[in-house]
Amino acid sequence: MKTICSSGGRFPVLALAAFVLVLSLVPSLGAEEYVNLEESVKRGLEVNDAILAAQYRLQSAEAQRKAALGDFGPRVTVGYGYTRSERGETQLRLTETGVAAVTGSRDLWSLNLNVNQPLFTGFRLLNAYQRARISSEVTAEVLRQTRLELILFIQTNFLELLKAREDVRSAEDSLARLRSQLRVSQAFYDVGLQPRLDVLQAESDVAQAEQVLLLAQNSVATQQARLNTLLDWPVDRATEYVGTLEYFPMEVSLEDALEAARQNRPSLGIARMSVDIARRDADIVRGTFYPQVGANFDYFRFGDDPAMRRGDLPDNDEWRVGAALQWEIFNSFSDYHRHRGAVYDISRLERELSQEQYQVSFEVNANYLGVVSARERIGAARTGVVAAREGYRMAEARYKAQVGTITEVLDAQARLTSSEA
Repeated sequence: MKTICSSGGRFPVLALAAFVLVLSLVPSLGAEEYVNLEESVKRGLEVNDAILAAQYRLQSAEAQRKAALGDFGPRVTVGYGYTRSERGETQLRLTETGVAAVTGSRDLWSLNLNVNQPLFTGFRLLNAYQRARISSEVTAEVLRQTRLELILFIQTNFLELLKAREDVRSAEDSLARLRSQLRVSQAFYDVGLQPRLDVLQAESDVAQAEQVLLLAQNSVATQQARLNTLLDWPVDRATEYVGTLEYFPMEVSLEDALEAARQNRPSLGIARMSVDIARRDADIVRGTFYPQVGANFDYFRFGDDPAMRRGDLPDNDEWRVGAALQWEIFNSFSDYHRHRGAVYDISRLERELSQEQYQVSFEVNANYLGVVSARERIGAARTGVVAAREGYRMAEARYKAQVGTITEVLDAQARLTSSEA
């Protein structure tokens, strides 16, 4: 495997598909017209909507983590109200002549300041924060996975474009050979050395080669448009993607590839953290089995006008400090069954993690074998191209010397085109 690194981490093992091809990067000659593979990947990571959406998702998850952290602190609540009663509020006051009843205003304005500090919530707040933190880490892994998938997609399409260009070149060479052969057949027919059938067969092959060339040219245009779309450029932009395909041997063993995948594959990291999140969910539900303890501070102020001046009534403000314990001891087993459901989710996600590990190992092994097979085919194909060119040269020479047939030449031409492809 050829390991490719980006700001998000190692390239996933699926990048083995790029096995024996490496792009010979050509220096960029102009940002508007000439773009190589490296520049394509950089631009894609900057402007692709999927990347931008994943970044916003990460920012949202980080905000949720900070919100969960804030739940540990006190909450301050202020209340301000007005009440009008049928009769004025009556209070008893001690006077020089004894106890007297004093009637105040029918209007009552009130202010309440409450400070509540959770002391013990059955570890619910702690588990909620840990869940939010892990969720943020999962979102970061999703962003990394999105980046790596986009890099792979851009690289694959870039290489497909270069391959399509090679197909065009091969089709052009094939068409040129067939047209040359048609001219030779026509010349022989004109002097009566070959039958008309040879000319017709050569014309048919030329027509087929022209169709193959048109299809190859259309493939180039399609790949060009696809790359423009990935890089957020107009689909018809005349961008010149520059580079060549060359053989590059793979320098990693299967064991190293498997280990790299286990350590760096985003899907595995997401699966592992999903199990951790499920465990936090179970702990959050289990927290309802414990009592809830909190401390409160309250300050009250009353008055018969908006400024809460008490008038003739004394003691128009007071404060209170206290702690409270609340424990729900029975709720028809609803929390118990919710906890059991959360435990089952943990088991399910653990099985999915195991399945993902097997799937990753299979993909790495399959791609590795594909790389090895392709490497061997490249060596055989090079030998085949040399042999096919020599065979075509000999068949053409035999035909011109009138000791061979047009069928032999066309068969040799077909073998050469297939070998080049």
